[in-house]
Amino acid sequence: MLAIIGIFLILYVVADILRGVTNLRGWSPPAVIYVIVPVLVFPVLFLFFLRQNLRGLANFDVRPLAGDVSQAFRTRVTELEALGFTALGPPVSSTNGHLQLRVQPMLSADHQSYAAVYEFGTSSEVIFDFDSRLEDGRFVMTNSSPIAARGPVRPDVLIQAFPNASPAELLKRHQEALVCLGSRAIALDARPDDYWSLGRECSRRRFEKLTLIEAFQMMRTQQQHMIPISSRART
Repeated sequence: MLAIIGIFLILYVVADILRGVTNLRGWSPPAVIYVIVPVLVFPVLFLFFLRQNLRGLANFDVRPLAGDVSQAFRTRVTELEALGFTALGPPVSSTNGHLQLRVQPMLSADHQSYAAVYEFGTSSEVIFDFDSRLEDGRFVMTNSSPIAARGPVRPDVLIQAFPNASPAELLKRHQEALVCLGSRAIALDARPDDYWSLGRECSRRRFEKLTLIEAFQMMRTQQQHMIPISSRART
């Protein structure tokens, strides 16, 4: 909210300067210019700041968790353990751009997929996903949240989302994607640092070179990530 107020104040000053310049040239524009200029310029400035914030998602830090996770968080971790995943250390706190997260990274028994359970700040929503890296360099991500999965389309970062899916259902979808893509998943290391390194590289590919047009497209309804990767691969 403070950022939006600041943008409007900047636009007001710009409009006032323009009005002053035109007065010096002998033309007195109507007061409506104080409305026209902000309306025309605000969308561009808004997209610029949105792009900068999204680019910040390519850089995040990790630190020990202060406090505890929710019961729903612990339940999801237990469900993933029942599917053969092993926790990579205790839950941690991560700052991703302006997002505050509590995260539990995990690794599958065959070392082909990372999993993560995470919750945002004070939100009660618990999200989980699966991540793999193929031998050809592509990333494959399967997320339980369409919002978390949204982002610019990248040929080397394939993302799909299935809201309301159970961990077992989401894992099945992820494994189906790995089978249909025609490239084997590489073996992943069981060190937390390697999980975070993969996450940072994937985020850089998605957001580091984000353009204003892509930021605008992200604000619109995007359905591609709702289409299973296995279906996209056949088209």
